[in-house]
Amino acid sequence: MLSNEGVKRGGSPPRWVAQGTCFAQGRLELVTFASTQPLPPPAQPRDKGRRHLSAPPRHSSAPALSHWSPGAASFCRHAGAQPASGISGRRRGLPAGECSDLPPPATLTDRRKTERRGGGTRRRRRRRNRCSVRCPRRQASTMPPLKVCIVGSGNWGSAIAKILGKNIQKSNRFDPVVKMWVFEEIINGRKLTEIINKEHENVKYLPGHTLPKNVVAVADIVEASSGADIFIFVIPHQFITRICDQIVGLIKPGAFGISLIKGVDEGAEGLKLISDIIREKLKIEVSVLMGANIASEVADEKFCETTIGCKNEKHGQIFKELMQTPNFRITVVDDCDTVEICGALKNIVAVGAGFCDGLDFGDNTKAAVIRLGLMEMVAFAKLFCRGPVSIATFLESCGVADLITTCYGGRNRKVAEAFVRTGKSIEDLEKEMLNGQKLQGPQTSAEVYKMLKQKNMVDKFPLFSTVYQICYEGRLVQEFISCLQNHPQHM
Repeated sequence: MLSNEGVKRGGSPPRWVAQGTCFAQGRLELVTFASTQPLPPPAQPRDKGRRHLSAPPRHSSAPALSHWSPGAASFCRHAGAQPASGISGRRRGLPAGECSDLPPPATLTDRRKTERRGGGTRRRRRRRNRCSVRCPRRQASTMPPLKVCIVGSGNWGSAIAKILGKNIQKSNRFDPVVKMWVFEEIINGRKLTEIINKEHENVKYLPGHTLPKNVVAVADIVEASSGADIFIFVIPHQFITRICDQIVGLIKPGAFGISLIKGVDEGAEGLKLISDIIREKLKIEVSVLMGANIASEVADEKFCETTIGCKNEKHGQIFKELMQTPNFRITVVDDCDTVEICGALKNIVAVGAGFCDGLDFGDNTKAAVIRLGLMEMVAFAKLFCRGPVSIATFLESCGVADLITTCYGGRNRKVAEAFVRTGKSIEDLEKEMLNGQKLQGPQTSAEVYKMLKQKNMVDKFPLFSTVYQICYEGRLVQEFISCLQNHPQHM
């Protein structure tokens, strides 16, 4: 109870009197406190059970009852008084002489745990880091950055380097420097690596596009691959064995890679996927990326999709973070062999589409080439792939989308059309039209034909077989239409 009644016990008359109870000598007695300080305002409601009952409201200048000033006096006459049982139970354990109805003085430790905010006293709350232990961003900040090496610098390799360089600048997961192995050439008296590193442009294979400054061209494959955690293979498939042989035994433990190479190679038992060659040579995990991705359009940042075939979920997410942009969207599937075989076989079909254009057969015929070519791709995948083949994979960008794009805008279609109109050989046209790049379609048709002949299955894949025979055995291109007319799908 508080009142303004004066009580005289010597000295200045008190400004207010407080009465409470204390327990002493086996009985409960009334105790009076007097103070010369002004009467504090009434206690405010508790703030979620955290504010002290006697603490003044925020922005108040009145002193808290728990902070006694030298002008305050205690008149409890029981020196050994103890707090009353059941009264103010949360204040039990007060020092002798303290009344149970009034708060104890704040200790030094208490004051260190509190902070003043607008005149009030609040417990300082430590903010917890909401980022969980498994959060990728937290893991990326604690793990050493991953070093990336691009093996290849053609138009597709340079387009990918442009994406990687920009993405890596915005991420702390990867080392900021991207090494790109470049097959050294002399361009107007200057080394291609020197031009790329000084002018940041691949003037031969991707002219007109600026590469990020953190993409560094390196002519030595051993130097480029030194210490790399992630390898991006993007060279013509004819050279993959030779390149891998140069770095065998020099790969960092735990490194992994991804192949953007569209093609197949010959093995002792028939065809061999490029990813299998890399995997066997370098002893690393290898994923694949295939899709409707014409390099010049990707470099122009025109919207497109692509497919990554990856059995390791963690690696799939790393590749997606490394390469995905708003205009280069990625889908990750685990049907790796099918993704890769699609990227190789669609180039054979594109050569057939080029023959149609050169013969002026029209869009209806080209559409038939695309459909029949897709049917042969599915049948060959079921024959060749080791595991089950999902038809859904052919509906991804690596399948029907890549097939359509290549049959209308790829280099294989372009050279095949010129082959019909000019009568020149594939080799001569490749040199004239591709500025040093290599065709994949004709060579892939040769490798596929060899396997089909060994298995006595040439007649079941007439489109693939006819493309090979026209390119390498002198069969007349005008006979191409017969493989469509007599296709097993029509029988």
